[in-house]
Amino acid sequence: MLNRRLPEATARDVLSSVCWETTDSPSIATNLSRVETFPGAACLTKFAAVHAPRQISRDLQLRSKAAPLQLLSAVAPCPFPREIEAPMGPQTDYHVHTPLCRHAEGTPEEFIDAAKRAGLVEIGFADHNPMPESFDDWRMNYDELPRYFDFVAEARASGFSVRLGLECDFIPGRESWIEQLAGMAQWDYLIGSVHYLASGWDVDNPKHLFRFTEDSVESIWDRYWDLFSQCIRSRLFDFVAHPDLPKKFGHRPKGDLRRYYEPAIQALRETNVAFEINTAGLRKPAKELYPAQEFLELAAQAGIPLVINSDSHSPGEIGAGFEVAAARAKEAGYREVVRWAGRQRFAVEL
Repeated sequence: MLNRRLPEATARDVLSSVCWETTDSPSIATNLSRVETFPGAACLTKFAAVHAPRQISRDLQLRSKAAPLQLLSAVAPCPFPREIEAPMGPQTDYHVHTPLCRHAEGTPEEFIDAAKRAGLVEIGFADHNPMPESFDDWRMNYDELPRYFDFVAEARASGFSVRLGLECDFIPGRESWIEQLAGMAQWDYLIGSVHYLASGWDVDNPKHLFRFTEDSVESIWDRYWDLFSQCIRSRLFDFVAHPDLPKKFGHRPKGDLRRYYEPAIQALRETNVAFEINTAGLRKPAKELYPAQEFLELAAQAGIPLVINSDSHSPGEIGAGFEVAAARAKEAGYREVVRWAGRQRFAVEL
């Protein structure tokens, strides 16, 4: 059973979970004497929130010019030596995009204000992962990664608890790039997602709607769910996103859809990977949560860890649909959701 209580953290612990150092640069940890101990991981000191991420951003800018694929070394994750009471979930939103993905809007201040209005205790940014080459028009470029770190650093400077994540496209044959990205910062979590069914074909892009008439819906779902299970079994990710994404425009095969859900849930159980309820489906033509209620029920029966996210692309979407998602999760049998820090997972009551 995962821990239901959050650890008590010191500023030293928090710095370990949010700061990075390079192989040839002095450690940020040399400045720890400036930081005082405080209870709880919900707040970051101004020093930790601002200076550490900007240090790595400057270093990555220098490295990206000289050696674009050279990795950065990350310090060890934050230890959790003690426990304190944690608020009940799902008061986090870990799937939040920034303007760097080219189809989102909002400033760090606007996202933090929105999170507070929504009653959240923590958010996590998770923009689409960069690729080493020019790839598509809805993700940051590799040389923009420092700007992403700066965006998160500015959000952390508010004192609100902010996690650093990345939504990573699973593409067979590109796993080594995800492994490299995993070493470039001290991420709190990595999200695995499937958008591409083939080169140049992102299944949720409206410009490819014609493919649902040129090909059978069942064939498209077959390919998607096979890739989704591969994504889970890669063990590269802390949780997987929007499980039944191909229904976005309302396309579902006929018959019992458990034939798609059950292999994915088996993969989740065998790999101990979590999945999300993604409320963006409520705002799409499908008009329902990702995933379907039947998937949720099967996952709850199998004991698969759950997180609830908005997939926000603007401050106004932070926490959107969470009451519906929490109700559906409870109906399915869930009584707790999970959170992350330094890629360590723990559970809180739903």
